[in-house]
Amino acid sequence: MLATFKRFLGVFAGMGADYKAAKTDRNMRQPRGLPMTGSAADWHYRRDRDLLVMMERCRHLDRDDGLIGQGVGRAVDNTIQDGFVLDPNTGDDKVNKDLSERWIEWATDPRQADLAGELNFHDMEEKVLRSRFIDGDHLALCNESGALELVEAHRMRTPKISQSNIVHGVELSPERKRVAFWLTRDEINPHASLPQNTDMVRVPVYDGDLRVALQVYDPKRTSQSRGVSVLTPVFDIIQMFDDTNFARLVQQQIISAVGLAVTRELGWESPVESDVGNKSTEKGPDGEDQEITEMSPGAIYRGSPGEKLEVLSPNVPAPTYFEFAKMQLTIVAVNLGMPLQVLLLDPSQTNFSGWRGAIDQARMGFKRNQTWLKSKFHVPVYYWKQQQWMDEDPILRRAAERSDINIRKHRWNAPSWPYIEPLKDANADVIRIKNGLASPRRLHAERGRDWVDVYSETIEDNAHAIQQAMGKAMEINAEGNPEKISWRDLLPMASADSGKSTKPADDDKARKDDDDDDE
Repeated sequence: MLATFKRFLGVFAGMGADYKAAKTDRNMRQPRGLPMTGSAADWHYRRDRDLLVMMERCRHLDRDDGLIGQGVGRAVDNTIQDGFVLDPNTGDDKVNKDLSERWIEWATDPRQADLAGELNFHDMEEKVLRSRFIDGDHLALCNESGALELVEAHRMRTPKISQSNIVHGVELSPERKRVAFWLTRDEINPHASLPQNTDMVRVPVYDGDLRVALQVYDPKRTSQSRGVSVLTPVFDIIQMFDDTNFARLVQQQIISAVGLAVTRELGWESPVESDVGNKSTEKGPDGEDQEITEMSPGAIYRGSPGEKLEVLSPNVPAPTYFEFAKMQLTIVAVNLGMPLQVLLLDPSQTNFSGWRGAIDQARMGFKRNQTWLKSKFHVPVYYWKQQQWMDEDPILRRAAERSDINIRKHRWNAPSWPYIEPLKDANADVIRIKNGLASPRRLHAERGRDWVDVYSETIEDNAHAIQQAMGKAMEINAEGNPEKISWRDLLPMASADSGKSTKPADDDKARKDDDDDDE
């Protein structure tokens, strides 16, 4: 009785509202290598080999898989597009213009921007972001020559004789602040292996208060020192899906080659020689010669008495395969931050509302990518170049010392996406401006444009058009035509408020004023 009561208490205790994730039983498997007492994020790739193997496997998927490379490229293209636009906002228009022109000259010239002399800054944006997706992180070094040196992730290694505060090439302070990066020598010879971690160089992260070694990565945890590829959660799915597709193609190929089954009765002997195809012989498993009938597509087999012919028409692939494939590809697409329709470039599987909703959610992820890329790459690169320009130019240095400007203040206008419904979206922008919900500067920044450029170009274009129209109107009126015409007769212009023509149809006073101006 006492034993039964104890068993009852044990069952009752097991019915408590504990977290199921904290329990292990036959239905809750224990992940391998999971520490039971908690650990920092770096513990999960504590061995150098683990991090490098993950990196190379994901590079292999990007290189050889027919879908993954395109999907990563789609994520990069949506994030970078035509590139980020620098908008200095120091408080002085002349200084702003000077900084903007200096940046454009440097960023668009590969000989100035890239230490290797091959990439402009826009190219480097794409390469750095793609490496972050595939490798996990990427390193950009601000060289004293004024150019950026891009370093791939596999070159960050822990020295052979090192201290415990170096994690896969990242030297950390007790507060986890990055102090330096340890890099292997860059091996140019493609037939040579990467040098061992005995041949390394230490690169400080800071030059005074200026950051000159930039690690571009997006950690999930604050205790994570190195980045991990976005493909790691779906690595098995991608690999097995590719193997499954290959097996399906082989199966389809075999089925397409064999389209007829011949069943013969026991003891059957051919009364006539078949003329279905050419004959050849080859050695069988027992060493005896075997006659092989070579068939070709479209061949006709004439059966003999005693033979039963059956046409093969298997359903390959099965109907359920397509739903299965769709689910696996959806999981892959989600980890790349995009809907399946964008990954496959095929919106036919959804309606317009579903397409727009999926695109809106994907763009939230792309905007987040833009935000952290600006903070990790664009902002520190601009501060570094700005400091170099001030060191070289005393005029700019004196301007930076003025109390009425902030030399570092600026904005990076990230690229935006075209309207999904142009008319509705454009009208929404008009409503936001009219009701004071957004300033023109911020609205155009959302679209990847600079408001100063927009209104400057608009004024210049309109002024040129009006001058041309006024000149032509004066020529026509000088010919002695009985009815005077205005430049507005030649150039109807849209109103910013109504979208209608500003031509005064019945306003004689306005017409007279225009005629006076023309004369």
